[in-house]
Amino acid sequence: MDFILIVFSLIISTILSIFIMRNRKSKRQGMLLVFVINALILGLAYWFLYNLDQESRLFGIDFHSRYTLVVSIPVITWINFIILSFDRKRGVRAKV
Repeated sequence: MDFILIVFSLIISTILSIFIMRNRKSKRQGMLLVFVINALILGLAYWFLYNLDQESRLFGIDFHSRYTLVVSIPVITWINFIILSFDRKRGVRAKV
């Protein structure tokens, strides 16, 4: 389940950031959007899954390793930065 959420976050944030980069011609806005979308999707998924589990709410221990969702935010953001840098070289150019 965690892997599916991580891949979903990667795909959605990549598509939206490339769309923003091509329309606004701003690499910084695309990169900021990558981080915000990843943090939002994975943070909300962690919060939702944590609240569904009564045992983890009572004892404060998460045995299902949902912390991987929170830890994967910088990794997914870094992968998206690499993807955006290749897309930037391919043909998105700012007007001079």
